Amino acid sequence: RLHGTTPFNREGRADDYWMTMFGLFQRYKKEHGTVQVPTTLGELGRWVNYQRIQYRLWKKGCKSKLTYHHIKLLDHSGFAWSQRPLNMEKWFVMFHSLRDFAKEHGHCLVPCKTTKLGHWVNRQRCLYKLRNEGRNSTMTDMQIKLLEELGFVWSVRPKGQTNTNVGIPGSLVARKEPKNDKQVHTEEGCLV
Repeated sequence: RLHGTTPFNREGRADDYWMTMFGLFQRYKKEHGTVQVPTTLGELGRWVNYQRIQYRLWKKGCKSKLTYHHIKLLDHSGFAWSQRPLNMEKWFVMFHSLRDFAKEHGHCLVPCKTTKLGHWVNRQRCLYKLRNEGRNSTMTDMQIKLLEELGFVWSVRPKGQTNTNVGIPGSLVARKEPKNDKQVHTEEGCLV
C-alpha cells in the first residue's frame, strides 16, 4: 500500500483515470464515427480491450474492476463489447424493410418466422431481452431508439390470453407492461 493513501483515494484516482479514458473514447467516437477502436491504438486501444476483458469477467460473476456505472456509461455510448464490427449495413437494410412494412400495414407486427423480416424482427426482440437481462447482446441504444420510433413491439406472448382490444390484426393480444405501463401487442408463436 502506498504511504498516506487509503483505498478510497486509490479508487478515486482509478475512477478519474477511467473517466479520462472514457472521455478519450467519446472523442474518438465523435472524430471517427465509430466505436470500434483498434486495440493497437496505444493507450486508448489497450483501455478498450481491458474494458472488454473486465466485462467478460463481470458477466461470469467473477471479480472485475468494471463497475455497473461504467458498464451503463459504455452501453449508453454504444461501446462495442466485441472486437468484431457489427454489420450495421445489413441491420439498416432490414430496418428499412421493417419501416416499409410499417408504412404499408400501420404497425410493426411482422408475422414471426415466416419471412426473412419475421426472423429478423424476432432476433431484435431476443437481443433486446438479452440486453435487458444484462447478458451479451449486440443491440445498441441507437437501434433501440430507431425501432421504438417505428412503434416496434418488444414483448410478445402466445394467443389465448385475454384479448379485450378491438381492431388488433390477426392473432394479436394486447396487454400492459407492468414496469412502464406501455401498451404492447403480442402475436401467437413468437418470443415470450
